[in-house]
Amino acid sequence: MGTQVVIPPPRKESVIYVWPEQLKERKANNRFDYGNIDELGKSMLSHGIQLPLKVKKLLTEKGVQQKTDDNYPMYVVVDGNRRLRAANRIAAKMEEGDFVPIMIMADDTTEADCIITALITGEHGKSRNMWEAALDIQALLKAGLKQIDIAKQIGKSAMFVSDCVLLYEKATPEIVASTNEVTERSRLRPGPTPFDIFP
Repeated sequence: MGTQVVIPPPRKESVIYVWPEQLKERKANNRFDYGNIDELGKSMLSHGIQLPLKVKKLLTEKGVQQKTDDNYPMYVVVDGNRRLRAANRIAAKMEEGDFVPIMIMADDTTEADCIITALITGEHGKSRNMWEAALDIQALLKAGLKQIDIAKQIGKSAMFVSDCVLLYEKATPEIVASTNEVTERSRLRPGPTPFDIFP
């Protein structure tokens, strides 16, 4: 019997407020379609950012937290890259004192934790398509998780996870293009599609 990887329950985090320039997108983020960023930006100008971004400390190779030129601590976004892009788009229109709310995850948060968090929380109303989910699930498998454990952690069926694995294994340029085409159609004409499976 193989070793079961157990993901600990999320810790309670406090909300703090930072400047947009203190935040960087996570390099391993498998999100390709961010939807209508301009529309989200307009909403943020009117109502602010209602849902805090989940972040980790941005560390150097020596484990020291990086700082901005003004010596503010920097963070990498785990969940909320879409909101970050919208905030950067409207930065010039933001009033003095308009900050981005963030929740800092624990220092021992692993890459697997980051992927699971991104999968289960979504992107402020923007659903994740099946190809994006397949890439994240493949990364979790490489990290040592089993398909059944992934299904439990992200709240999906074992069949769904299996379908994502199959999509990744059988993917051709045509398949990838077709999923991206469905994503683009859903952006231009809102409504559910077969690939919009993460609310």
